[in-house]
Amino acid sequence: MTKKSFNMRFLKKITYHKMRKYRKPYKIIKPYFDVKFYLQENPDVGASNQNPILHYLEHGSREGRRPNLDFDTQFYKQKYVAEIGDTEPFLYYIMSGKGKGHATSDGSPYVSYRARKDFPDYQLVAEEFDTEYYLNENRDIHDSKVDPISHYLQHGEREGRRPIPDFNPTFYAQEYSSEIGEMGPFIHYIRYGRKKGYKGAREEYYYSNQLVYPNGVVPSRRPRNENDYAFSIPLPERLRSHPYKKAAAIVHGFYPELMEEILIYLGKSNFPIDIYVSTDDSKKAEQIISMGKKYHNGQLDVRIISNRGRDIGPMLTGFSDVFDNYEAFLHIHTKKSPHGGDGLSSWRDYLFKNLIGSAEIIDSNLHILGTRNVGFVYPQHLYALRGILNWGYNFDTVSSLLRRVGVRLSKDMVLEFPSGSMFWARTAALHGLLSLDLKLEDFDNEAGQVDGTLGHAIERSFLYFAETSGYSWAKVIHESTEYPHKHCVIPISSEEELARRFNDVYRPLLTLSVTGEYPLNRAIPTCRELLFTPSFLTKKRVILLVPSVNPRQTFGGIATALKIFRDMIRRAGPDVDFAILATDAAIEPEASSILSEFTHKPFMSEEDNARLSLIDVSSRTTGRFPIRKNDVFFATAWWTARIAQSGQDFQKIYFHQFKKFIYLIQDFEPNFYGWGTMYALAEATYKDSSKFYPVINSEELFRFFRSDDYNMADAVCLPYRINDRINLLLNPRPREKVLMFYGRPSVHRNLFEIICNALVLWQNRNPVSSSSWRIISLGEEYPKEWLNPIQNVDVLGKLTLEQYSYWLSRSSIGVSLMLSPHPSYPPLEMAEAGLMTITNDYAFKSMGKRFDLLSLPYVTEETLADCIEACVSRYESGDYSINTGRSKPKIGTHEDVTYFTIDKLVDEFELN
Repeated sequence: MTKKSFNMRFLKKITYHKMRKYRKPYKIIKPYFDVKFYLQENPDVGASNQNPILHYLEHGSREGRRPNLDFDTQFYKQKYVAEIGDTEPFLYYIMSGKGKGHATSDGSPYVSYRARKDFPDYQLVAEEFDTEYYLNENRDIHDSKVDPISHYLQHGEREGRRPIPDFNPTFYAQEYSSEIGEMGPFIHYIRYGRKKGYKGAREEYYYSNQLVYPNGVVPSRRPRNENDYAFSIPLPERLRSHPYKKAAAIVHGFYPELMEEILIYLGKSNFPIDIYVSTDDSKKAEQIISMGKKYHNGQLDVRIISNRGRDIGPMLTGFSDVFDNYEAFLHIHTKKSPHGGDGLSSWRDYLFKNLIGSAEIIDSNLHILGTRNVGFVYPQHLYALRGILNWGYNFDTVSSLLRRVGVRLSKDMVLEFPSGSMFWARTAALHGLLSLDLKLEDFDNEAGQVDGTLGHAIERSFLYFAETSGYSWAKVIHESTEYPHKHCVIPISSEEELARRFNDVYRPLLTLSVTGEYPLNRAIPTCRELLFTPSFLTKKRVILLVPSVNPRQTFGGIATALKIFRDMIRRAGPDVDFAILATDAAIEPEASSILSEFTHKPFMSEEDNARLSLIDVSSRTTGRFPIRKNDVFFATAWWTARIAQSGQDFQKIYFHQFKKFIYLIQDFEPNFYGWGTMYALAEATYKDSSKFYPVINSEELFRFFRSDDYNMADAVCLPYRINDRINLLLNPRPREKVLMFYGRPSVHRNLFEIICNALVLWQNRNPVSSSSWRIISLGEEYPKEWLNPIQNVDVLGKLTLEQYSYWLSRSSIGVSLMLSPHPSYPPLEMAEAGLMTITNDYAFKSMGKRFDLLSLPYVTEETLADCIEACVSRYESGDYSINTGRSKPKIGTHEDVTYFTIDKLVDEFELN
């Protein structure tokens, strides 16, 4: 006998004995076991010629190997350890767990054997990798269902995709290229870079929290050099058209010997430019007029204005007629900057080259000025100047100027301005500044000042005033400029690209620039600000703000909001857009599938190619959401109402109007917390009902908010109605000895601990009768051990509507408490389904007025245990156990209540 044949006989003998041992479980799991998958993922099993199912039962299960792609043995064992006991997890799932709706994995993509083999550092990266963030930021990967970590290691890193919000592989590879070598940037960062204090991504701004530097200068928030972008000019010839038939050039000619250069540049323009010059004496004026005789591209007007405020004072006080007669103008001056030394000697040439260096440059600047409500176009800052771009001694003066038009300046706002005070602008963008009606006498006498004058302050305020008038701004840089950060020079080849890259250049100034930096935002993450940028789209849009759209996190409140939102979509006109913003939880694949009619868009997308959008803003450390003039927010919780309020503030600043937001109020949310910050913040959202349209869930809560404390006179009530799906699925049948209770230990107002203690009291006082009753907990998953010493109890957690309807049809007793003026839907559903229901009263809430149920005026474990005992006695007396019917509400509509309808909501916001 050969050695090989002996081994085969031996293996067959072993397999036979194992088959006898595992015969029953083998037979049960075989139909569900993926042999091909198991052998592919476990090559050691195939190499040893072992039966894969037997291997799994004897070794694989204990080692955490998967019997098929969808069943995570280790996850299931840990999650349902209390139920499983010594039973093999996959076997238990097939026999029991599947029927209970048990989860089979945590939803994370499975890492294949090939991935583990091809990428030796896979596990190292996996421990740091933010899968939710990566899938959310890269919808193509999300939709392709590939393993995100494998994709990142194979393609994403090379393509510059971020594995976590705070790591940019392109930046890291460039910054530390001499060290990295052939190693992947993220792997190098994990192994070495972080220990050395290396940065994973460039910081967006230079900033100091220090209030004032020792020299008295107020620190500024400035974009970092490597993060400050400008459009490359000249634009391609096809992008040089503009709407202006003529323009004005307002020139301050303090040094007339430099005027000839300006006249030559402007004389090359492809369209007329009338030149208006200010200078401070008649001799200079005559010299300029003499030079101007050679200028034939428009008229020349020279005005003598006293030397106050340098170029800015004369422009604002001496040319009001020019602003009345021209839509666009150029502001430029004969700059020498004698205080700057050699470092600034090229500044004038640099500014001229970028503003008027050729006819192509002029047309390119005016093309940009004529698009997207741009109010100012000016050159990227001279690089030698970047280190001294700051508030100087001008912060208080700028602040006082802006207060005169209703804007409160804060030092943590971004400082941006046309350094050198030369620019192209729309006259309308200067409206706010001109409305101050400044006089030449308001400006400082010339004394060689290098900072701290009214002129220096106005130079730093131009763009803020432009934004108060509803205009944005853009920076440009000549394509031939040797700029150190080449990636910050953006070439434009089409109108679409100009629109797409615009927000790389423009950043709103009159609003927060970063999120999550204040103590409140760090302590209460849901209160992180959502940053905005003005959108130039004009279509009406309704924006639903919900904490989550994931099915496992969408309890009754969110489900109600989504239903109203879908009803609005059906009733609104075709020219109204709708967007869902998930504010707290990253959007999971299951949610995207359920909301498949919505186009999943990136955070900052301003595309107008989809009426229905789904946008994840849960990771909002960077980026801005584009707000339209006609946007209407739809808030569903107090912290989303804060986002809606900040959106209104933004609309008021940038569009000089705001829309009321819809506020779906589904409980008195301050009561979710003790008296403190969150109570105060939640209650504050109710205080000014002139800014929102209150839609209040239930008549009881409606009366509460119509009371003197909140006086929501225009509120409408969303009445309780049993869910249509539940209503359809309820199946009248003889009642069983099942007591269901709404068990949500994470939600204090549901009084979980009191319910548990009451059940213990009832069972211990009635051991014989209670022993035949099954108790089930619905609403939330939690360890069964938390219910000890309650007997005959199961935690079913969050059920599907089908599962919930099944238990509503079988159970006899329902317990659901809610320490709130809102009645809560579970006790109403239990009562309407025909259960003997126990709940509680509170404030304006008197539950006995709705249904024949037991509603406690106050709740203790004693009073609740007594009610349970009374319900059990009723069942056992025989007058209830045969009840297969349902209960009808005692009353329908309430005369003192104004009811909500979709038509009324659509009409209110003119969405037809």
